Amino acid sequence: MNSDQLIKFKALADHNTLTEAAESLYITQSALSQSLKKLEDELGCKLFTRQQNRLIINADGLKLLKYANSIFSTINKAEEDFKSSNIINIASINVCAAFMLKTMPKEELLNIRLKEVKEKDMPLLLANEEIDIAACDDYYMNQLKIPELQKYLLCVEQLALLVPDDHPLYDKKFIELKDLDELPLCTRADIPSQLLWIHNIVDAHPEIRFRLDFMMERYTFGYIRDEIPYPEILSTNSIIDLDPPVTSKKYRYIRFKDSEFKRYLYMWYLEKNRRKAAILQDNVKRFYEIKERFAY
Repeated sequence: MNSDQLIKFKALADHNTLTEAAESLYITQSALSQSLKKLEDELGCKLFTRQQNRLIINADGLKLLKYANSIFSTINKAEEDFKSSNIINIASINVCAAFMLKTMPKEELLNIRLKEVKEKDMPLLLANEEIDIAACDDYYMNQLKIPELQKYLLCVEQLALLVPDDHPLYDKKFIELKDLDELPLCTRADIPSQLLWIHNIVDAHPEIRFRLDFMMERYTFGYIRDEIPYPEILSTNSIIDLDPPVTSKKYRYIRFKDSEFKRYLYMWYLEKNRRKAAILQDNVKRFYEIKERFAY
């Protein structure tokens, strides 16, 4: 008895007629009939009772069907396990971190899937194994105690001000939190993690009268940048070096002096996913090597 015989036997059990079973397997009725006869001869018993054009499975057939279903279930589970071992589900709050994790997979069979989820949901999704990797800071991760949680530093991200040359802050070396008091600012409306970060800082400092007077999507923002007289608050990081916009004005990126305007983005994972994390860590190292090479 072999797997091919069991496949044909199960088709007969599912369809109850030689014609339908043969059609489902794309073989002739004669070939299917011969396979059934050979299987019954090997087992020394009949597996079906013939009633006109139908095949009714009997007690011995049901016994064999139970074994067949168990075998096929085991095979399907093995296939799923091996396929899932080559899939890495990633949730990232930062497009740069996601880009770095997904760039240049080490293995051709590796299937990296990026999921869009809210930052506050990442710890629970990771704990419930709905994602394999979370790329974010520790703001929410430290709020949920996850057993065997590991982390690997991806990059350092900082908030900065993009200041036009006709603004009073243009010549400052650093920006301090007190400089933001009653200062009209603009930012990009379609970067949720950046907005959350800004609002967390604002909430922690009620003594600062923070003004965010203008918000627009980043793609539209570039076309009208010169028309907006306010400094732009935005994040810069160690992955992608941002160049000032090409406009009629000159701009400078000025970093904040206060430590809360800096955060560390980590790759978070459970110990059981160390193999997947190791592959991504290799990608991160390779990314920085290439970035450093092109810097010279």
